[in-house]
Amino acid sequence: GHPSFPLLMNPIISGECVIVRSNWKGYLEEFALSANFVEQLQEQVSKWNMEGPTRLFFDNGDEANVPLTNFETKYVDCGEPVYELVLHR
Repeated sequence: GHPSFPLLMNPIISGECVIVRSNWKGYLEEFALSANFVEQLQEQVSKWNMEGPTRLFFDNGDEANVPLTNFETKYVDCGEPVYELVLHR
C-alpha cells in the first residue's frame, strides 16, 4: 500500500464513513484487507464496520442509487457490475 493509505482512514476514525466503488470486486476485497491492517497498526480500540463489497444495481428506479462518477456510468452502460464497500464506525 501507499504511505498515504492511513490518511484515507481518518474519516472513519473521526466517526464518518468511507465509500469505495469499483467494477472489480477483488479490488474492494483487497481494500478491506488493507483497511483492517491499518486499523491494527493504529491500535484502534473499536473496530470499524464493513458492508460489502456488494453489487449495486442502478435500474431499480431508486434515485439514491445512481452512478456517482463518469466511470460508474461507463461501467453501467457497457453492462459491467459496480460494487460498493462502505467502511464506518
